[in-house]
Amino acid sequence: MSDPIKINQAGAGHNQALRTAVTLSVLTGRAIEYNGAVDEGSKPKPGMGPGIVTAVKAAAAISGASYEARMGQTEGHLKPREPRSGDYVFDVATQRKSAAAISPIMLCLLPILAASSGKSSLIVTGGTHIHGAPTSDEMRYVLMPTLNALGLAVSYSEIAPGFLPVGGGEGELQIKGPASFLGIHAENPFRPENLNLEVVSSGLPVHLAEMALQGALDRLEVKGIKAKGNIRRARGGHGLSVLAWSDGNGYRVGFSALGHRGGRPEAVAIQAVEGLMAFFQSGAGMPINQAADLLVPLACAQGISRIRLGGLNQPIKAAARVIEQFWPGTVQLKDRHYDTPAEVRIIGRDFGRNV
Repeated sequence: MSDPIKINQAGAGHNQALRTAVTLSVLTGRAIEYNGAVDEGSKPKPGMGPGIVTAVKAAAAISGASYEARMGQTEGHLKPREPRSGDYVFDVATQRKSAAAISPIMLCLLPILAASSGKSSLIVTGGTHIHGAPTSDEMRYVLMPTLNALGLAVSYSEIAPGFLPVGGGEGELQIKGPASFLGIHAENPFRPENLNLEVVSSGLPVHLAEMALQGALDRLEVKGIKAKGNIRRARGGHGLSVLAWSDGNGYRVGFSALGHRGGRPEAVAIQAVEGLMAFFQSGAGMPINQAADLLVPLACAQGISRIRLGGLNQPIKAAARVIEQFWPGTVQLKDRHYDTPAEVRIIGRDFGRNV
């Protein structure tokens, strides 16, 4: 039996290192031992928080693993067996009342369930619109359609929204396995084919959402761009979210912004729109954060993926280091240097229990 893979500084990239290790541990059957986990709250601190504890416990439940993962603890281990498809429900509040983001948990578990035979459903309760993590709208309109375009049969739906500080939102993934899908070619500058806006308002007067949408449309009109906009009124806490997204190059990209108490709705909309516009002008093929979210699935795909980025962030670097511990030679990173773009090259290993 192989020795456990040791994951030092598991909190690197906002626990991206640990989540990556958990996914690949179950996929390969290799045990892991980790240290350096952090609580990913508004003020990160040493010790596991409800989000990462939920991810580890969920992976253990899906794979029949033995594990150690406790709130406030920086160290632990996971020793998996075979993952099983099925219907799973997890709640971050089981660990502690929290609005911890559900999307990182889902993205950690998605490749595991996709590698299993049969259909699976995954419901996670927590925060659906949280700073520093993909919102429900990014999951639905950007990440899942992009994975579908590559051949992975997965869909996301929001059951209820959950904003800070209460959380309590729910999202569901439907996944059909075993998966076989191709890598992505995003080495050319992104060429948008359209532009869409999704404004989500929960527990707020409707005119605030209308102000946000109009602010985004006005900003785009100044740039000579027309967009389609939609307002979705939800019930689950109090919050405002704006997503600006576009098709192009065979996949989707998007940028989100979240409102805050006392802030102007138009400012939220402008933040999302300007993020997308800056990306279009950068000459990159994919936004940095989106590439970080897709790195592990692409490492599990068939063929070679190539992505051109405006730079490399800590989550990408952390995930790449862990992938290399499991599958040496899989990820090559080339950071930005003067006028040359950053590049990511991924040799997909396909699903299976490769050691």
